[in-house]
Amino acid sequence: MKQKQKNIHKKKMIVSILLATVIVSTGTCGTIFALHGNSSNDHALTKPRDNKAVESMFSFSDPQNWWQGVTTKNTMVVFDDNKAHACFVMLEYAPGKVDVDSEINKINSVLIKDSYILTPLESVQLTMQVNNRPLPYELRQSSVVSPAGSSKVKGGQAFAYIQLTDGYVKIAGYCDTPEQLPNIPVALEAIKFDDTK
Repeated sequence: MKQKQKNIHKKKMIVSILLATVIVSTGTCGTIFALHGNSSNDHALTKPRDNKAVESMFSFSDPQNWWQGVTTKNTMVVFDDNKAHACFVMLEYAPGKVDVDSEINKINSVLIKDSYILTPLESVQLTMQVNNRPLPYELRQSSVVSPAGSSKVKGGQAFAYIQLTDGYVKIAGYCDTPEQLPNIPVALEAIKFDDTK
């Protein structure tokens, strides 16, 4: 019985480490905070020490079946309305330049190294309203199959980077299955970015 409990504890620990690795590889921990957020649609976000509301660079027009999680000045997480959170999307603004291919390869290599089977799917061409003008970008999608005996990860994953003048927007979308990935663009098309505020 004790051996069985040790095995369960060990498996839980491996799951936690793998999930942390995937989250860190996307460069944001917004998921952790978002799960503890509320589903209110207001944009009064976090409060600094002077108690003035912080206004985010991101805004969300709340399409049907999606809700906004915790949002900070340079991050936002949105979830589908499914109580199991079958899909969610994380966005983050970061300063500097980004090499899109290199970043996507880093994300994918973490899974491949741990024997997950990653199959690229068709990319989706989208636009985001950036400072009141549409900016096109490519959402790269993939199917991920968890190997037997390993921690199960979200089976549908999507990533994009939008290069701006002084920085970039990083987008990471996750769904339980690849078949649910078409839900992600619905949320993304409802998000705007403005760093001129």
